[in-house]
Amino acid sequence: MTTSTDAGRVAALVGLLFGLAGMGSAAVAVTLPAIAADLGLSTGGASWIISLYALMLAVATAVYGRIADLAGIRAPLVVGVGLMTTGALLGALAPTYEVLLAARLLQGSGAAAVPVLGMAVVSARYDGAVRTTALGRVAGTAAAVSALGPLAGGVVEDLVSWRAVVALPALGLAVASLRPGVDNARSGWWTVFTTPARLTAENYSNLLDNPRMVQSFWNTVTISLPATVLVVVIAALAAYAFAWMKFRGRDVYFLLVVGLLVVPLQVALIPVADLYGRLGLFGRIPGVVLFHVAFGLPFAIFLLRNFFAGIPADLLEAARLDGASEWTIFSRVVLPLGVPAIASLAIFQFLWVWNDLLVGLVFASRDAAPLTVAIREQTRQFGSNIDIIAPGAFLSMVVPLIVFFAFQRFFVQGVLAGSVK
Repeated sequence: MTTSTDAGRVAALVGLLFGLAGMGSAAVAVTLPAIAADLGLSTGGASWIISLYALMLAVATAVYGRIADLAGIRAPLVVGVGLMTTGALLGALAPTYEVLLAARLLQGSGAAAVPVLGMAVVSARYDGAVRTTALGRVAGTAAAVSALGPLAGGVVEDLVSWRAVVALPALGLAVASLRPGVDNARSGWWTVFTTPARLTAENYSNLLDNPRMVQSFWNTVTISLPATVLVVVIAALAAYAFAWMKFRGRDVYFLLVVGLLVVPLQVALIPVADLYGRLGLFGRIPGVVLFHVAFGLPFAIFLLRNFFAGIPADLLEAARLDGASEWTIFSRVVLPLGVPAIASLAIFQFLWVWNDLLVGLVFASRDAAPLTVAIREQTRQFGSNIDIIAPGAFLSMVVPLIVFFAFQRFFVQGVLAGSVK
């Protein structure tokens, strides 16, 4: 394969992913009246699903650039494609407006990886005239796919519904994950409708038959569950203390916790790695869990403290008059009332840890590596990798989807908790 041919195929793939990211807003725009009618909103209110998507594209673009400097290009691209696909599927199945907004935020945060990292791949791999031609092909393919957004959105809405339009980026990735690598390199995913017999589950079979992938899946479960449970339990106890217990320096300590929210995770990587090396935790799962807990606690305490502070003080005073201890008040009064906020926190913490790449890449050894790191290792040095990225992205999002829909009732309650008196 010549360099120009390889560049053309890679550029076409990047342009396709770039176009799908743009289609996420272009296609949905024509369905706003249908979304508004279905969810009981005004068209202006429904337009927030486009505004939030665009906002996350703008915010996450700089984040992915920084992550690429630390962890390389391919791995964040895999994570970004996975987030974009997860958000698209959540949006298609969203039962309420609030869940749809959350899904669009997730979709936009993943879509931001495609233009930044995709262009970086092309720029880094090719030089001179080949790079210029490849970048031009990326732009042309992306523009063509994005321009088809309104047309595709209108047609799909008429044939199916607006929910199918929201899922269009996920549909493209799903089809690509079921095509052989040769077909993905040769033509776009939409050509599958002319040869549907070429669809195969071989890509998924290759991933699941790999013992490395199975082990990394269970490593991710072993990391995510303790990191979520510990953060929720410790944060709930601390939040109650900051909200309703009086002790010297309470406000100062809480300000310190809030101040920790602005500390970038990256600044702690080297010092903590040195500390883990001295304690024998480097490369082990407990070390990864402790790091996630440490950086998850400031936000968790801040969130739950503000929620607990909104509980009527009369309820707690009545319990104290009846002789209840602080533990009894916490466990029988505050916790039952705080279930929506605690469940929302648990969902977010689990998703953050499950989808993490950087922490696992730095602190986990090969035997303790999570799924995102294992998928990154499966990508080839040369080639488009879509036959690995697509099924890997879908495999990594199965558990987060199950968790989200299992607890989405509490998530919606938590989102609405502070909106009304």
